[in-house]
Amino acid sequence: MIWESLKFFTTRLQNLPVSKTEFFYDDKGYCVSVGCPYEGWVFYQDRIKRPLVIKEALEFFEGVPFIWPVYSGGESLLEEAGLTYGESLTGMIFDNFSGLCPYEPDEDINITVTFCSDSRQWARAYMLGFYGSLESLNEKFFAFTDSLFKDPFMKLGLAYLDGELAGSFALTLEENCRGVYYFSTVPDARRMGVATAMMDFICKNSGGLPVVLQATEMGLSFYKKFGFKEFFKIPAYSWEG
Repeated sequence: MIWESLKFFTTRLQNLPVSKTEFFYDDKGYCVSVGCPYEGWVFYQDRIKRPLVIKEALEFFEGVPFIWPVYSGGESLLEEAGLTYGESLTGMIFDNFSGLCPYEPDEDINITVTFCSDSRQWARAYMLGFYGSLESLNEKFFAFTDSLFKDPFMKLGLAYLDGELAGSFALTLEENCRGVYYFSTVPDARRMGVATAMMDFICKNSGGLPVVLQATEMGLSFYKKFGFKEFFKIPAYSWEG
């Protein structure tokens, strides 16, 4: 379910009007770029056996950074081609809704979580959460987030702390689950309960379906504490251009 969710997510990116996609010669995957330097993905559902696959990806991205999660092997070929191992993503799932404790924020902290109605606000929260500033925010990225916002199979969420942007997330609306992506907290709002408030909101708005995600090492302890179960590791490689 977790790997299938990642495929669903990259398929949604592939279908955005701002995206460009190229399928591999062997039809076992594709490269997708969303038209800005912050979001390029390779989805390849097989063991990487031939350098030609990697060559096709590098030619497609033309030096633009991208991420390549590895499904079933072939890491040595990626390393030989110059890609860098970043870290393993941990596939996790939450499905114990009976064990979901009522979220009670500190009475001195005012946190609001909602599905957003302004994709540009979401773009700002994303940039602050992942990059710590709005310096790299531009029209290409706004075009990307506008496209995400209009996708009927995605929902974008925002968190506010005392009325200020505090976090962002996206949900993929799949038949059997909800996938969590772009989950981040703005630096000034960390350790204030924002991440817990967002995840509580996500689980309560999942329609009773399992919630899945791919956790980085930084977020692993938080998700485990919340009640997510760990299933498997997904090695993730990147090309920095």
